[in-house]
Amino acid sequence: MQKIFLKRTKYLILSMLLLSNTHLWAIQVKIPIRLKWVVNNGNVHRDIPYEQFISFENAKYGNNQTDAVPFYQERLNLQGATNISVKIVSIKTINKGNIEKTNLKSIRNDFFMNWQMATEKKMQWLLLEIVPAKLLPGNNAELLEAFDIVINYDATPVAPAIFAKKSFKDNSVLANGNWYKINVSKTGI
Repeated sequence: MQKIFLKRTKYLILSMLLLSNTHLWAIQVKIPIRLKWVVNNGNVHRDIPYEQFISFENAKYGNNQTDAVPFYQERLNLQGATNISVKIVSIKTINKGNIEKTNLKSIRNDFFMNWQMATEKKMQWLLLEIVPAKLLPGNNAELLEAFDIVINYDATPVAPAIFAKKSFKDNSVLANGNWYKINVSKTGI
């Protein structure tokens, strides 16, 4: 009797662990990012001249014709991820002087981060965009030089295909009836 109780207890505990919504498969990904900022004098971006054009290597720009603020972009495969959180930590910044006559004159007063989940070809992706510059008092800017992106998520185990339910019709509509073979000597009508 005690053996049966212990066996049932083991199965019950195992079932609770596998089926509960606990964070057993919690994963943390830390991505160190270093941006190398460059300042080009007298640069033209999308037909708009700037006295100083401030950017970094591999920077992306918005689709808007006048959008010349550089942003950082990352695309990560997070198949089966749930309860996702993204944050920026270990920030190291540099100060840039007056930005009135630069491409950064339209930045916000915080480091802007936007992320979303997207599905492409049955794969789940995290799309992350960060504007690594913020406006300071006196029309000055603070630029992110180094930071870490920390992504926390729960990985959901994917059920094997053997458990997938498929339904098929019992009989085809073409299974019944009379069939004849016809020989055609020429193509066309």
